[in-house]
Amino acid sequence: MAGVNAPPGYLRSLEAVAELFGWLALRLGLMTPIAALGVGWVRLAAIGMAHLSAGDPFVGAAGQPSYESAA
Repeated sequence: MAGVNAPPGYLRSLEAVAELFGWLALRLGLMTPIAALGVGWVRLAAIGMAHLSAGDPFVGAAGQPSYESAA
């Protein structure tokens, strides 16, 4: 279910296509640097739209919640 600040449907579709074909290209070893850049840009855009715009910290101060792995 999309939230109020969710990107439009066409951007979500483009993101899904970029992730799918970028992963496939990386897995098969085709145009690896280009595929890696594409996947990286998609991830950076997702971080910017979902986390940074909401003010979510990735590493919180002592005693504060954060997103790093506990294991």
